[in-house]
Amino acid sequence: MKHNTMKKTLALIIAISMLTAFTACGGNAKDKSGNTSSQETQIVHFDDDDDTTSVVEFDDEDDESTETTTTTVTTTKKTSTTTAAPKRDNSYKVTAKTYESKNGKVKISYPQISGLYDENMQNYYNALFKSDFADYMKDGYTDTFENTYQVTYKSKDLLSIVFRCGGYVEGGAFPSTFAYAYTIDLETGGTLVPSAAIDTGSAAKNFLSGKNWTLTKAGDGVSKSDVLEFYADTAVEQMQEYITEEDVLTVSKNKKGQYSVSGTVACLSYLDGSAAPIFILDVSHALGDYVEIEFN
Repeated sequence: MKHNTMKKTLALIIAISMLTAFTACGGNAKDKSGNTSSQETQIVHFDDDDDTTSVVEFDDEDDESTETTTTTVTTTKKTSTTTAAPKRDNSYKVTAKTYESKNGKVKISYPQISGLYDENMQNYYNALFKSDFADYMKDGYTDTFENTYQVTYKSKDLLSIVFRCGGYVEGGAFPSTFAYAYTIDLETGGTLVPSAAIDTGSAAKNFLSGKNWTLTKAGDGVSKSDVLEFYADTAVEQMQEYITEEDVLTVSKNKKGQYSVSGTVACLSYLDGSAAPIFILDVSHALGDYVEIEFN
């Protein structure tokens, strides 16, 4: 009798020990409804660069993510395993480099970027800015040439610069002036066309009617009415072509980080301080060769 009692007692002790060990290891237990609930918090890992569909759903504004399986819903802190991209900040600088010929007739000022997070991008654009003016010398601006540039918009993501130039081309009847711009997407390394944000059809109609646009830069004494008079005989469709930039000189970067340029025409729009697109429009030489306007 004592022997049987001891066997029962020993069996009970073993059962209790097994149950305790099972619970400590995080085993699953059924609740009153019969559903299995996990006893251990799981860490969810996700990769932002993975194009495949993930079972993890997350919101950039939420500090938590939810993993869903057929039997378990577990809420955990979001953990990212991606490699951080190069930091893009507003610490880069744009400074002027200048060149003046010995006779003082050629004066060139061009921008150079320093401190950009992507050194390859920085070197490419610095070389591009410098080569532009070397090309003008090849085009015949050897007697007189002067220019200015203006950084019109600068942020960690975008940099917009307008160049205003003038000079006398050998054999020309008079000096000419012109302007063009670059707007750089500092995230991708490519260039943007700010005027693409405008409905050019509506803009053309408004321009010819004198509505909803402002003259932001023009030659001395040149007024809005002077510009409208110059375009008085222009049809809406033709005006739309004038303000639509096609085959514009565009810089792009491929996946290997190599840059290339396409297009043949300099960009004739840029961003002002409020990121609004400004258009550069041709006018007669008497009106200063070009004006700059903003659609309101």
